[in-house]
Amino acid sequence: MTINHNRFLNEQREAARALDEQRFQSALDDAARTPTDAELEVAPILHNYAMISGVFETRPMLIGEVEGHTELRPGMISTSGVVLIDTEAGFARTQSRWYRLGTPADFDDEAQNTTRAMQRFDAFTVVNADEFAKMIADERALLKQALEAGAY
Repeated sequence: MTINHNRFLNEQREAARALDEQRFQSALDDAARTPTDAELEVAPILHNYAMISGVFETRPMLIGEVEGHTELRPGMISTSGVVLIDTEAGFARTQSRWYRLGTPADFDDEAQNTTRAMQRFDAFTVVNADEFAKMIADERALLKQALEAGAY
């Protein structure tokens, strides 16, 4: 049996594209609503989180110490792009999932030196809530544009 390698790769790319389209559309749909209690119950929690802009990717992301993630071990992570955040209600929606928000990072607290140490690598810039809100609006617009153009 001969396998057409190019056909196989094209099928894999199309499958990945369809999953990205579905994920992006779901993220945009979710950004227009509040998560259900059931969604938040199973969502991972980010402790000592900060709102950031990546240096290489200027997109809104969160960093923090994750707990209860289905794919990652507990520890420091950065999320995929954020499309919604409500710090008062304690949740955020990224391109891949909902997160519950624990306590925000306090960069003056010596106990949180992991977050501070990560910042020393200049891999990201911590941003304020107003900057983050603008970045989220831009991220949503880019996702919507990519979906409409079929360039997801």
